[in-house]
Amino acid sequence: DETVALLAAPSLTVAKSGSLNAGGNSRADAGDTVSYSYVVTNTGNTTLANVTVVDDKIADDATNIDCPSGGTSNVIATLAPASSVTCVATYSVTQANIDAGLITNIGTVSSGATSNTSSKTVTLAGSPSLEVTKSGTLNAGANNRADAGDTISYSYAVRNTGNVTLLNVAVTDDRISNDAVNIDCPSGGANNVIATLEPAQTVTCVASYVVTQSNLDMGSVTNTGTA
Repeated sequence: DETVALLAAPSLTVAKSGSLNAGGNSRADAGDTVSYSYVVTNTGNTTLANVTVVDDKIADDATNIDCPSGGTSNVIATLAPASSVTCVATYSVTQANIDAGLITNIGTVSSGATSNTSSKTVTLAGSPSLEVTKSGTLNAGANNRADAGDTISYSYAVRNTGNVTLLNVAVTDDRISNDAVNIDCPSGGANNVIATLEPAQTVTCVASYVVTQSNLDMGSVTNTGTA
């Protein structure tokens, strides 16, 4: 009798893909999800048992990565040579991800002495956008009429309508002299600067304008606020 040794050569590959599930506005927003798939292939010559899939961005892999079979969700019970199994997971996008412009994460498969990794970067396009709503109220004197020297109180409601956090948002007005001093926002290095404005956040700034005789003769005051 002669025994011929058949050497085991275990080997695995994983091909990872990811796609953003954007909402109705077709842009990335915090709370949107990314769907990941992990195509796990046995590229060796032996059947592998308990092939585990993990991802550095998925919390609680055993629960949140779903493979077709196994004792836990992220375990492929048996994988024959040349066979492939696809596992899936979902990741919730954070504001920090959008501000960074991308998500990169690494999927790893392992079984006994063999393992492999695959990374995937999903681009999250920034869409900066601002909206400013301006209102003004005349502060008439005791005679309840407009006179030179009366003031108009202006407010500027500045809203971040985009998907990225905005820094150093400056508010200016063509009728307000020295905006940095005379327009007052709640925070910032200068009075007229909003230091940080997150998506969907609104900050209100204020200013005061002194009515001139020329304004009265014209019958109105029109000015433009810009953020």
